[in-house]
Amino acid sequence: MDGRFKQISDFYIINSSKITFSKDKVGTGNFADVYKGTYRRGNEKILVAVKIVRVGGGNVDTELRCLSELTNEAIIMSLHHHRCVIEFYGISSDKIPMILMEYCAGERVTYMFQISDGMRYLERKRCVHRDLATRNVLISSTGCLKISDFGLSFSPAIQMPKDLSHTHVPIRWMAPETLTRTPIYSSKSDIWSFGIVIFEIFNCGGKPWPEKPVKWIATKIRKGITPEMPRRMPRLIREIASACFQFEPDKRPTFRQVNGWILLVQGIRFPPLPPSTLSVAQLKNVKPVKFVEKDPEAIAIEFDDVKSEQQQPDIDNAEPKMIQKPEIKEATPEVNKNAFTEDQENLRTQKQEESKKVAVTESDDDDDDDECLRDAKKRLEKKNNKVNLSLQLMKEICCKN
Repeated sequence: MDGRFKQISDFYIINSSKITFSKDKVGTGNFADVYKGTYRRGNEKILVAVKIVRVGGGNVDTELRCLSELTNEAIIMSLHHHRCVIEFYGISSDKIPMILMEYCAGERVTYMFQISDGMRYLERKRCVHRDLATRNVLISSTGCLKISDFGLSFSPAIQMPKDLSHTHVPIRWMAPETLTRTPIYSSKSDIWSFGIVIFEIFNCGGKPWPEKPVKWIATKIRKGITPEMPRRMPRLIREIASACFQFEPDKRPTFRQVNGWILLVQGIRFPPLPPSTLSVAQLKNVKPVKFVEKDPEAIAIEFDDVKSEQQQPDIDNAEPKMIQKPEIKEATPEVNKNAFTEDQENLRTQKQEESKKVAVTESDDDDDDDECLRDAKKRLEKKNNKVNLSLQLMKEICCKN
């Protein structure tokens, strides 16, 4: 393995004795073949895709290039983890060089949104894929699409090999600026490739210009000429693809923008997905419940509207009726005059008792000084004034009633 192998964490170094795989190939790449296998991690057995470099052909330069691409792919995948990016388990080099990835059984990609979502993540991490195509997007058993094949990818976080002149590149998916003497790769060139992916999706997986030679295709792409979009492609999707095919890289959108456009198109052009396909339904040990498609309140409102429509003719044809004005009585509280008389008698009795007490006090306190006597008289006068005032108020109330 080359010197960049040290950039891979020891956590991802796997002994080949823990790996078993079948002889039947499930896929073929630029430099390796893919087999279905099993990885024993502790007491757990994990179903994996085993990617093995093709060696033994006799061409040393070709073998070194293949090993370099395998190492590069392992480094890239060990740095990036996302639900729409293929999961990386590790690399083994003690016998045959191989890498272990998440095994995805199913058909090739058919959904634009999940691909753009995975590429949006890579764009945010400043990782350039350089080989984005439907053949490199797999679908998992839960229906989630996974971006794979990072053999040609590069990232600022790793050291890239200097000589890439002999690397096989996918001409049909490449942007104009990448087919020059000094090729320029960026997330904008991945955007161009995504436009070709859109073409593949609506062309039943067919690649562009299938019968044309590579040199003819490269000349067309350098001039900014793109394949004719399939007739079955909706207009809004065609506009997204056209934006991806802008000749100037700076005029192309980002994957974040494309991701938002696709969401917008889904809301306008296509009906919402059924509840069983929502991401929460894909979680382990989660059983989707039966979803209520209509809100009970909305059903009640709808019923009231129908009821109103049925009753409206009867209301329109009904004769007007005179509404009798209800007789309104003034609610005035009744006054109990006897209660005031009893209160008046009680006050008089209280006054007489207080007068008697004062008289007894005066007779018993003949020896007191005059000042105490005057104070007692003043207090008595104040009480008498209060009693008289209360009596006067009661009389006025009784007279009014």
